[in-house]
Amino acid sequence: MTPQEWRPRTREADAELETTGRVRPYTKEYFDRDGRRLRGLFGGAQLTGRPDGVAFMVDVTELRHAQERALQAERVAAIGEAMTGLIHEGRNALQRGHACLEMLALHVQDRPEALGLITRVQAAQDQLHRLYEDIRGHAAPIRLTCRDCALSAAWHEAWAGLAHVRCGRTATLREEIGGSAMRVNGDPFHLGIVFRNLLENALAAASDLVEIVVQAGPSELEDHPAVRGAVRDNGPGLDAEQSRRAFDPFYTTKAKGTGLGLAIARRIVVLHGGRIAIGESRRAGSEIQITLPVSGPRVGQSELR
Repeated sequence: MTPQEWRPRTREADAELETTGRVRPYTKEYFDRDGRRLRGLFGGAQLTGRPDGVAFMVDVTELRHAQERALQAERVAAIGEAMTGLIHEGRNALQRGHACLEMLALHVQDRPEALGLITRVQAAQDQLHRLYEDIRGHAAPIRLTCRDCALSAAWHEAWAGLAHVRCGRTATLREEIGGSAMRVNGDPFHLGIVFRNLLENALAAASDLVEIVVQAGPSELEDHPAVRGAVRDNGPGLDAEQSRRAFDPFYTTKAKGTGLGLAIARRIVVLHGGRIAIGESRRAGSEIQITLPVSGPRVGQSELR
């Protein structure tokens, strides 16, 4: 069975056969008996002097996947090379900036407000440095430093950190929190990365007016207390292919995206002993669901390759 979006191409091939007596080879997607979506190479021709003809179909699904894997490997190599240089130069720039801020702090000891701003800039620099290291070590272990923390603090800080992305846009964040305070034993910095990636994706997906809903409530995970959260946007949503590959490293539908946002989020959530998945929301837009155990990672689960 041919998917709806490929049927015009099939009709073109039928018209070509009637007009010229042959069909030049072309590719299209189709469903097999088990409902799997595959890709094939189709063609055919009418036999000279006979009412019948010959047709062929070659399954090129694996070839397509091999080409995608080769392209992904090229992108990994290119991104790795670029990130090596970027991180090296970025680290040097951050060190110079940090030294200047320390000297500036000595000149404004009598101005608490200025000292507070300097502290915030230094904290932002520290976070940027850690993000550089996390991206560079995407294939290396991530180590958590867990403590009792409020999940809402993670998304509040992430939303505040995206103020420059929201600048000039009409974007609102609405919270739907059920039950008591949503607290888990987790790494606040890495949980902040999770929500930053989810919120940034939501902002990129939706056009003005942007409405993002963050939900949180009590749940269970493998018969243990847990917190279940979700980030939902009012964008166009995800199709079946995008939902299936959303957490694949370097898979992206953005022209300038690296495709690491959801992949990194998944690693962090799994490292916390939790689960992350595409939600099946009946409303417009897409939804990412996260479930985290209240007690935090199990013993021996403090790092993940």
